[in-house]
Amino acid sequence: MSISSVQHAGTHRVSQHSYDSAPIALFGRAVSILLQGGLSRKRRPKYGRCAFIVLDNAERMLAWKKSGSRNALAQLFKLPSVMGINLTLIFISRGSLLTYSGLTSHKSPGMITDAIHPMNIHFDSYTSVETMKHQMVTGESYSFYDRAICPFFRTIIAELNDIVYKSMVSSFLLSVKSSLFDVSEVLRLARMLWSEFIFPFDRKESQKDYQTLAWQMIHCLRHNIKNANSNLKCAGEECSLCNRVAHAYCFGAEITKLHDIKNELFEKLDHNIRETVRNLLADVLMMPGRVIEQKSVKPHAERLPYNTKFLLLAAFICQHKTPDRDVNLFTTTNNGKRSNRSSKLSSEATSYAFSSGDLKQQWLAKTPWFSLERLLSVFTVIINHYGETICVANEVAEIGTEELFRNISSLIAGGLLHSIRKSTVTRVVDQTDFMLEKLACSLSREDAQIIASSVGFPLGQFLQPY
Repeated sequence: MSISSVQHAGTHRVSQHSYDSAPIALFGRAVSILLQGGLSRKRRPKYGRCAFIVLDNAERMLAWKKSGSRNALAQLFKLPSVMGINLTLIFISRGSLLTYSGLTSHKSPGMITDAIHPMNIHFDSYTSVETMKHQMVTGESYSFYDRAICPFFRTIIAELNDIVYKSMVSSFLLSVKSSLFDVSEVLRLARMLWSEFIFPFDRKESQKDYQTLAWQMIHCLRHNIKNANSNLKCAGEECSLCNRVAHAYCFGAEITKLHDIKNELFEKLDHNIRETVRNLLADVLMMPGRVIEQKSVKPHAERLPYNTKFLLLAAFICQHKTPDRDVNLFTTTNNGKRSNRSSKLSSEATSYAFSSGDLKQQWLAKTPWFSLERLLSVFTVIINHYGETICVANEVAEIGTEELFRNISSLIAGGLLHSIRKSTVTRVVDQTDFMLEKLACSLSREDAQIIASSVGFPLGQFLQPY
């Protein structure tokens, strides 16, 4: 059964500005009729017909709302059980925690996963450099010679365009691969770099050495394309560009090898854009480690989002204080006990870096852990007391929603938080156990102090023995 047949069964298109619960109910009735109606009881299957609905970009349904309205995504999740039909819903989303949105509304305390327990399958982002190159060079190059006079010269420029784009991808992909988690992020950076990369080809600003190498490459490409496809010729004898390539830029009787020209040209282009890449890595991707030392750049820890800073501070407190000391966060009562700070806080303040998975597992086995529930409790207390008034009103109200859990997932992916439980590639995380997740924080004391200073949080007060 196709989706189009369901659409023709009486449903209508839902506008983002006029959403209510009626379209979901009509859609459910239409699907129920298609799956159960039209057959006699003798011919009808015992459990009825089955259908599959695949919904891409499912997170867009979260925008279909009115003030106080129900969550359309949650209603679709509940549709099979409410209507009693064999309907399999496959939601594809870039957000790994989509089911943590509100059940009845987007800011409700109840979440979809509280009422429904869907199977979550997570596909890791591309890790192979060659795979990312293949994904990026497919239909993503941008021509800098859009108005070619004839089809023959347009073919030459298209070939040159692909070669230059692939060269740009190869030049910066290895530098950003460890920092970007999705091909779309790499494509965004490529679009930012493309205009800078081909800037030396600009007619007004082009230098003579760039111009010479570019026309030499065009001449070699013309020679290769002409030999490969003899039927492809210039549209007319008056094509000035083809005449210019054929006569004015022959550069001697012997044609230079295309490979040598490419290496020389792309080495110059790569050197020309190197400073721009460094600035992007420092300002856009927050990677000060690859910035020239003479540059004055704020520390990475200081440039984190405001909400993420308090999450890291809460994780740091949970890591270096036992749970029985949390009473001091909520009350002013002295329990009369002292803690040995020297065994838990290192004066060297060295962040943990893992050279292999085995070293990471050894560190996690020896390191105290804390639960996600405890992390959220400490986070709520410290941001309520020390957060800015505007941020507290906006951020604390979102606790338990997709935005907060996405920040925690980003910290885990970035290596600042670590999951204690063993993980495999094919393992599916049970959403009901997510709040009991065991975590460990590898944030150094030096970075924690930088973060605390940026938000005005008295970290030393909470780490002193009581």
